[in-house]
Amino acid sequence: GDLEILHNGANSFITNFTGDLYILNHNDDKDILLQTDNGSGGTTTYVLCDGSTGSTKLNYLGSEKLQTKSDGILVQGEVQSDSLDINGAADISGNVGIGAANNTSYDPGAQNLLVSDTSASSGITIRSGGGTPFGMIHFADGTSSNAEKRAGRILYGHSGDFMSLQTANTEALRIDSSGRVGIGSTAPGHNLEVKGSFPDFAIVDSDTTNDKFRILHNGGATQLQVDPNNVSSGSHLLFSVDGSEAARIDSSGNIGAGTTSPQANLDIAPASSSATLRVHARSNSSAVPAIELVRGTNTTFGADVDQDYRLKNSAGELILEYGQSGST
Repeated sequence: GDLEILHNGANSFITNFTGDLYILNHNDDKDILLQTDNGSGGTTTYVLCDGSTGSTKLNYLGSEKLQTKSDGILVQGEVQSDSLDINGAADISGNVGIGAANNTSYDPGAQNLLVSDTSASSGITIRSGGGTPFGMIHFADGTSSNAEKRAGRILYGHSGDFMSLQTANTEALRIDSSGRVGIGSTAPGHNLEVKGSFPDFAIVDSDTTNDKFRILHNGGATQLQVDPNNVSSGSHLLFSVDGSEAARIDSSGNIGAGTTSPQANLDIAPASSSATLRVHARSNSSAVPAIELVRGTNTTFGADVDQDYRLKNSAGELILEYGQSGST
């Protein structure tokens, strides 16, 4: 015959030999249930075709694990798969482990996604395409505005091959395709470029509070600040060449060349050679090199009542001049 229902004394069979086999329930909003032993002497539902919702549910010992929906499927519990392809959105409540499932063994603040291979390297690849493709990781604290959706962002621009780090929805740092780093600059022209309305750079000594060296630039003026908060005694700016000190400026403003303790505004004291101070006028043969010794508050030679002196080399002659009260 076309359909057989058979019990052979041990097992029961429904066998169809022609066409499809249908199990029909014409009662409105009623279900079809497939039940069997629950392992404890009773029975439970393993498959339920829900006539009221249109969904099909798969259970494990009566506990729902998978449900079909109008927009996809709902999975409850852990999913283990050798390979999983997802085309579209996936709403996963709980931790996701790729290569391992011990998410809770790691830092509590970063357990949602684990990519693990304890015997080799692990990684995540973000593949982008199109005319001006970007690869992005966003750090959001809301959904009402871009400032919340991308409060923090790591962005790679494939068309220009640059990496951008952004905070408060604003770029803070960029690494361009040549490896140049820009802080406040989207087009760094130097290995390290710090750009802003009052850019500065500081090296801070963690052993002493507020002890730092600062470089800043504003309105055409560049400053080098050593210990600007005056928290260390004997601060100085040291210049070293080939592993040895060549010059320094101490906390009194004295400049020393060849000495670590300059005793005058300019102290030249080389240890192994004669001390030489050279004033070289190189512009042309009529240029006159000179050294001036000026007293008083007026910076012009010979303008004050105090007598000023000038030593100069003019046409091969060594001349000593003095100036006082506006005359030379």
